[in-house]
Amino acid sequence: MFRSARSATGALAVVGLAAGVLALQAPVSAGTPAFRLQLLHASDLEGGVAAIDRAPNFAAIVDALEYAPGMGASITLSAGDNYIPGPFFSAAGDPSVVPALAAANGLASTLASAGRADASIMNVVGFDASALGNHEFDLGSREVRNIIAATTSAGVTWPGVQFPYLSGNLNFAGDADLNSLFQAPPSILASSAYRTGGAAGTRKIAPYTVIEEGGERIGVVGATTPILQTISSPTGTTVIGPNTNDMPALAAVLQPRIDELIATGVNKVVLVSHLQQISLEQTLAPLLTGVDAPTTDQQDAQERRETDHGDALDALAQPQPLIAVLDVHVFDADGVAVGVAQVGDQFAQLRLRRHPGDGIGGEFAIEVGFAQPVGRRVEL
Repeated sequence: MFRSARSATGALAVVGLAAGVLALQAPVSAGTPAFRLQLLHASDLEGGVAAIDRAPNFAAIVDALEYAPGMGASITLSAGDNYIPGPFFSAAGDPSVVPALAAANGLASTLASAGRADASIMNVVGFDASALGNHEFDLGSREVRNIIAATTSAGVTWPGVQFPYLSGNLNFAGDADLNSLFQAPPSILASSAYRTGGAAGTRKIAPYTVIEEGGERIGVVGATTPILQTISSPTGTTVIGPNTNDMPALAAVLQPRIDELIATGVNKVVLVSHLQQISLEQTLAPLLTGVDAPTTDQQDAQERRETDHGDALDALAQPQPLIAVLDVHVFDADGVAVGVAQVGDQFAQLRLRRHPGDGIGGEFAIEVGFAQPVGRRVEL
């Protein structure tokens, strides 16, 4: 729940963005679980000009979900592709945006550079970790470093991202720009250590991290599409294993990282991955041992929207998501999923899904407010 400023919606307003509105009634189960974890999962934020209006809605939704009554433990993750080359991306390099970038990051001044508006939005929202997607590498590894790493020039600082980027299947040893940012295994650092001035020092990338929330430790492992070098432009970073969508091979690379987390006493493990296709996620998940909550990227979520009609309530559905999808996973003390909500398509679509066989009753009600408010309720 870390924020680079006191309030996500307030900080975004400083950048000149208008706030959205969301009200939530938390899930109610038949009994009170010993530990309930809410996992807020988004991906493909890929800010364009429309993000100026939509990012505050996203921040408002995250805030309302995190601070809903009875929701004491909540983490926020991204599956990557958090920025993409384009006008919005490039505009962050204009000196005129320095005051907005500085205000968003709680600084008197900062350094302008392409992609730093996208990173600032993520800092304000309070992401705890993100997978490395393919679009992060579209302009090469030097640009990745410029965006995610902290740097100081003439006494002025850019703080970088305030969370770790995760990938357990990328090798940064030959990447002159990113190698020094990589926290190599088996050392496992908490997500908070990657904030500027934290124990990670200058490092911003790792195979995994631990998020401490509600008195519990949640392990998060990252995975990047194995065809990264075919569809993007990393300069020195390579894929560990075959450069093909070979899920057994990917599982063999990721399993030791998962085992290392579990060996430290972590008993709740989330996989945050950017594999491009839901069929690959579905193939990979059963090949891994010890993962309690696999997540997917936006492209996967779009496929779910197109195929899960029997499980979903769709409100004001739009044909394509333009700034991210937000999934909400709620788990009880035994790691049983209570329910999933998904907000996407310009934040005008709402879906709730029941996990078959969870045996949990209760109600999960969300109302999303826009110019024309949308409200839906389902029984789980």
